[in-house]
Amino acid sequence: MVRFLLFLITLHFVFENPKLVEACFATQSPSIPVVTTEVPPELRTCSASEITYGVADPTNPEGPVSVTYFGLTSTQIAGTLDSISTMKISCMAIDGYYVNMEFQENGQVKENLENLRNITVEVTCDSRTMEWIYSSVLDNGDVYTHTVSSVVCPQASLTPLNACSPTTIMYAAVENPQVNVEVTNFGFTSTRVPDTTETISTMKISCMAIDGYYVHMYFNGGGQVKENLDNIQNITVEVTCDSRDGNWIYSTVLDNGSPYTRMVTNVNCLQVQETPLNACSPTTIMYGEGDNESPQLNVDVTNFGFTSTQIPGTLDTISTTKISCMAIDEYYVNMEFNGNEHAKENLDNVQNITVEVTCDSRVGDWKYITELPGGVVYDPTVTAVECLQLPL
Repeated sequence: MVRFLLFLITLHFVFENPKLVEACFATQSPSIPVVTTEVPPELRTCSASEITYGVADPTNPEGPVSVTYFGLTSTQIAGTLDSISTMKISCMAIDGYYVNMEFQENGQVKENLENLRNITVEVTCDSRTMEWIYSSVLDNGDVYTHTVSSVVCPQASLTPLNACSPTTIMYAAVENPQVNVEVTNFGFTSTRVPDTTETISTMKISCMAIDGYYVHMYFNGGGQVKENLDNIQNITVEVTCDSRDGNWIYSTVLDNGSPYTRMVTNVNCLQVQETPLNACSPTTIMYGEGDNESPQLNVDVTNFGFTSTQIPGTLDTISTTKISCMAIDEYYVNMEFNGNEHAKENLDNVQNITVEVTCDSRVGDWKYITELPGGVVYDPTVTAVECLQLPL
């Protein structure tokens, strides 16, 4: 009952004094939103300044050279605020010198083995350890790593390498253009023998005959090159020299598998006029011609694809050529040799027949050679070829 009376009194007060109520509400301050800025976490990275770099002494140009770095990059490790950083460290010697790059505690780089004027290596750092690392795979397959906190680059004078010279070989002069031809050399290179001042040198020696001739290359008045067996117009061979003995060597493997080597102190090349090879001719075969009937009973016979291959060590050859004939549509052909021999292909009743015939110039006969059912070899001599066409 008391609560109900209080409620009625409150309503009466509100309706009788509305301005007072509004004034009370109006005196309340409006709410102001609070804006907060969240600072994103910072990615942890390695710094290039964590390494001490050697500096050259300007008063001693032959002493250690300045060490520089470049190409610093950092890549975030997924799901973390850490990163992997990489950069390159480099130093360069003056002319006539090479550099060695060294880290603290006798650390070395693999590149020191090559006596280079300029060395550039890559180092890596994981921000979880903050250590710069040099890593390389040695020639024996081992992985070499070393922490890097300081880098210096002393330089040393290059020692001239010993190398063979192409001029230690005498190249024969051209005395008679029909007999001697010019000998030339080209492509000289030298490769250092590791951990020494010695080298292995190579170069090519070449000579070329005039048209219609082939050339033979000789060493020291008697030694020959394997290529002489081929009777070719141009011969080019490679010779090798180890500076530890200074001898130029021609080396090859013969067809029988035997190694063949000759020391080379002088080279001359003789050219010889080519002797024509003996070869069979496709024209010794008579080829049938069409009879101009409609339709023809006899059709044209043609030959194509003639080739000859020299028989090694001789002037004779094995020759081959193809013989072909073709019927009109709805007809097939039969190929006959010398009027009484037949091509195996006749059994197929085909519109086009093409066969290969072979000739050994030592005999001079063209042969059609095939194997019949049962393994029987059929090899008639071919002096004439005719083709008949018949309706299917």
